[in-house]
Amino acid sequence: MALFAYHQVLLQQLMYKQSPRIDLITYVPVSETRLQERGFNQAEQLARIVAQYAHVPVQSLLQRNRHTIKQSMKSRGNRIEDMKDVFSAVNNANHQLQSLFKIRNPNNPDSQTLRILLVDDVYTTGSTINACAHQLKKSIDPVHKLEIYSLTWARS
Repeated sequence: MALFAYHQVLLQQLMYKQSPRIDLITYVPVSETRLQERGFNQAEQLARIVAQYAHVPVQSLLQRNRHTIKQSMKSRGNRIEDMKDVFSAVNNANHQLQSLFKIRNPNNPDSQTLRILLVDDVYTTGSTINACAHQLKKSIDPVHKLEIYSLTWARS
């Protein structure tokens, strides 16, 4: 199912007359509390499966700064408010992204744009995806452009 969703992202790019590609896959981090509770990060597991089949690198680019209670327990307004400053880019995120730019063909005008697939388990209001995308865009040199696509396992 995840691979089917990944292919839908590529088809969407074709619809907008873009070359279909994803340069990097990353995922929404969970808090240490949630990681201990579950024993794994389900978004990371999903990202790694998609990356394996799509032959796209997966990297951890984000960190969670604080634990939040499950989003399903909150109202829409509380979800949006609670996501403020929850995420930040990992210390070497800019370096990781810059490395990808360097291996791209500099003569190609499309080479100044990186397409990142951000994976999460559940999409409810979009506040988690938006908060993560905002931090990714803040982490990169403004000379470069990021296009961030999202893939989630479910929508509630």
